[in-house]
Amino acid sequence: MSKENLDSPTNLAIDTTLQSNRQGSETCYRIAEPSNGLSMADFPLKGGLSLTYFCRDTNNNSFAIKFPRYVDSETNSNVNKPHIVDTHIEREYRILNRIKKEVGEIPGIMSLHDTVDASNFYSNKYKSKFTKGLVVDWIPGEEVESHVPQRGLADSDDVHSYLYQLAKRFESLHANRILHRDLKTDNVKIEPDDTVTVLDFNSAMDASVRRGGGGNTMIGVVSADLKKTENEYPPETAYKNQKPTPASDVYMIGKIGEYLTKGRVDGGNNVNIDTFPTRTDHPDYIVEIIKHATKEDPADRYANAGVLRRVLEGDPYDAINSIDYHTLLLLREQDGESNIIVGDREYFGRADAQKAHNLINAPQPMSAIHGYFRYEESERSWYYHDVSTNGTIITTHDGETKGVLSEETYDAAKQNGNISPNHVKGDFKINPGDRIAPASLDEVSFRVEMDFLMGAKI
Repeated sequence: MSKENLDSPTNLAIDTTLQSNRQGSETCYRIAEPSNGLSMADFPLKGGLSLTYFCRDTNNNSFAIKFPRYVDSETNSNVNKPHIVDTHIEREYRILNRIKKEVGEIPGIMSLHDTVDASNFYSNKYKSKFTKGLVVDWIPGEEVESHVPQRGLADSDDVHSYLYQLAKRFESLHANRILHRDLKTDNVKIEPDDTVTVLDFNSAMDASVRRGGGGNTMIGVVSADLKKTENEYPPETAYKNQKPTPASDVYMIGKIGEYLTKGRVDGGNNVNIDTFPTRTDHPDYIVEIIKHATKEDPADRYANAGVLRRVLEGDPYDAINSIDYHTLLLLREQDGESNIIVGDREYFGRADAQKAHNLINAPQPMSAIHGYFRYEESERSWYYHDVSTNGTIITTHDGETKGVLSEETYDAAKQNGNISPNHVKGDFKINPGDRIAPASLDEVSFRVEMDFLMGAKI
């Protein structure tokens, strides 16, 4: 077949070999037939933006290769606009590559292992700026979307287990300032041993990347091609044109729970549920946790996956009424000492950043997100982590002054010889009586009042 007709790699045969892109690597990947009941007739697996094949490397290890998908081979019609495909496949590569290099393997998160050259599969008409095929984990098992039709509605123990695993996966992502933004029933696999694995990061957002205005942000506008019905995706991104937060991912975890218990996501799922009636034997705490995770207002949900994980770790029957998790009380000293309560991984930034938890109504040059608060369970201690351009001044309860800088700002200052013994890189342990102030704003400061357990109604 001529190259002009290869506008999606839909005709790869068994033993087609692709060379690793790693410099100096002799590793090759051979298109193969998996041994779990699928045949080459089932491939490529078609996603909205990609085509996936099963392969084996030189050492016979199993992997999957994901290629950009521009054209439907059966109708020879465009599936997606090329620039949309390029943007999302490259985004998945950047996110997974950052996790691989900076975070390390996260259990239950699809890993990137390598890339191969995909440029020969596309004519000049669909020549991509991003010419890599992504070599990722091959995950056996079934997608959640298929799980209910094949096995029936999940019982309460399985629902609890699957939600808990998802919460732990997403807690690791949120801790590293990554939003998935596209969790749905066909992006989660349940493996034969009931391990839950999260797939498809082509809609994810890496909030460690610097954006316009100089600040690191945990926000990002969802492009029009990602917007779905309000029942499938969080209301704030589906139809309110607001920016996603970690609570947006929590909403989608809740929707996975809804599907597992009801066989559908109300208004947003096409699975035929006639033969899968809603189970009525789930304990109240499962239902209440799912309801709380899917509240319409992000501020009414669990703030992030770490909070949801702690809810699911607690006594399930106590969870019907409340769940104890650590929060920090801050007093803003410039406006009558108003109280502000923040939880683990909640943010310190400008009110115009459209966050669920905004602390400061202040103009530039303050970063949209200046830093965040982190509770370390093993130490029973609170830390403040700076992510800003200008840094944060912390005056401790015993009168010592520290300049807390983001890792990037600290490294740049050190290179220029501008670091003093009072500068701190990234994290700083905070205590009651400490005062926290953005370095760029003299008129704003907060006093750390106390750490306390708050009963959060769910």
